[in-house]
Amino acid sequence: MEPGNTEHYLEQLNLTELMEQLNRCFSSAFLADFSLEQLFSDILSGNGKEALQLLGRQIAGSVGQEFSGMRQILSVLLLLGILSVLVSCLMGSFENQQVAQIAHDMFFLLVLTVLLKVFSAVYRITSSTLETLKQFSHLTLPALCLSLGPAAGSVTAAGYYELALGLIFLIERFLSGFCLLLLPLWMLLVVLSGVWEEGRLSAMMELVEKSLSWILKFCLGTVTGLGVLQSMVAPALDAWKRTAAQKAIAAIPGLGDLAEGTAQVLLGSAVLVKNSLGMFVGILLAVLLVVPLLKIAAYGVVLKLAGAFVGLVADKRLTACMTKTADVVFSSLKLAGTGAACFWILAAIVSCLAGRL
Repeated sequence: MEPGNTEHYLEQLNLTELMEQLNRCFSSAFLADFSLEQLFSDILSGNGKEALQLLGRQIAGSVGQEFSGMRQILSVLLLLGILSVLVSCLMGSFENQQVAQIAHDMFFLLVLTVLLKVFSAVYRITSSTLETLKQFSHLTLPALCLSLGPAAGSVTAAGYYELALGLIFLIERFLSGFCLLLLPLWMLLVVLSGVWEEGRLSAMMELVEKSLSWILKFCLGTVTGLGVLQSMVAPALDAWKRTAAQKAIAAIPGLGDLAEGTAQVLLGSAVLVKNSLGMFVGILLAVLLVVPLLKIAAYGVVLKLAGAFVGLVADKRLTACMTKTADVVFSSLKLAGTGAACFWILAAIVSCLAGRL
């Protein structure tokens, strides 16, 4: 299909402004060269293979740029760890031990600078992901609630669905407004713990980590525990072969510790979205959720690898800072994953309602 015909269809469907907003959203958040018009044109023409190839190129290019920088981060951390040991040993041969301590502290500050840069990138990706999901909820919820009342056959059922949508919307705002603020606090404690060798802040860091973990589990459990969600996804699960799919979800970092009921809700939601929204919106959901989660997970893996290799030669302070920063990064992944799960369930509810009205 020609681009002009695509624009004509978009104008007829009154989707031109929506496409422009989505393009800005994807361009500013994750994919700089992502073209919704080209993707939509390929799908309308029946060229699903070309659409998938376009999507693969966009994702590979976006994630590939991040991987190039991650290799540099890994190399820098390994180099700083080795140099800190060599310089400390060299300076330790002199009578004045303060020189060796000062040299070691300088390398430690350089490592902290790199770790703070990594955390800044992860925090920006997590914040952008949650903000995008919150904007989608903010745009979808009012229009749906206004249309459900006069359109639905049952006022009670419509009110129950509106309550579920409102709850998910509030959880999205809570994740981006409160839980996100715990990440800089946790990272600050990691830095201060590295400066203070006595480990005075270990209990405080453990408190922040457990608090964030329990909050995320409570939010996700509240959403997936709604009876309306279980009833919506049950028919979809009956036709779904869950064995391989559940194992795949269990292998996802940050989402692998979900309960079986939560995994079933996510699988059923995926079936609802696939059956109701179609290929175009399904691809948009995949791009919106997969790309940032892959980036955050890659940062966490890089820090874990750096901590493991540096721990062979460097002191415990350097290794502890790297591994604790990796824990903060993986908690950011859990936070973004929880927001993505709520977003996916919200899309399933909207899809189910759209099919029934």
